[in-house]
Amino acid sequence: MAGETVTVACKLPHGLKLRVFTETMRPESVMGGGTREVKVWDEIPDVSFTVFGNSHPQNKAPKCLIVGDYALTPNCPKELWDLWLQQNKDSDVVRNGLIFAHAKDQAAQLWIQVRQLFLLIEMAGLRIHPAWQLISPAVVALAQTIDACQRSPGASAALFCRLGGNEPDRL
Repeated sequence: MAGETVTVACKLPHGLKLRVFTETMRPESVMGGGTREVKVWDEIPDVSFTVFGNSHPQNKAPKCLIVGDYALTPNCPKELWDLWLQQNKDSDVVRNGLIFAHAKDQAAQLWIQVRQLFLLIEMAGLRIHPAWQLISPAVVALAQTIDACQRSPGASAALFCRLGGNEPDRL
């Protein structure tokens, strides 16, 4: 559907310019004469979007909403985001969750809180232990879901859905 937008959450301090490219084949001169066909990625002109970063000048307000070290940039065209994500799916910023998008601002904020919970549990070195059952069945269920999410990249949506949100485009 034309006109759909997403809110992009970015943890990079400097932000990012989302640019997309098309693959083309071009002749390249080779030593000794002649040419060969090489694959070249050309930027699609006038198709880009600037995502804000979380840094801002001292004693000045940020340009966008910042939640849990993620800068939220609304109104990114969904088609551009989907194509950029497809072309950059193996990038460290995508794989490590430094940038992701969601259709709604509130859902992106909730997803950031879930990611912070993952980080806190990982930093504390918490794992499912039989003694946890004495603490609270809810804590055990949450820990089991988090543990499953750590083992399976696609399972991370399970925790988010249990908390009442929709799965984001990329964790």
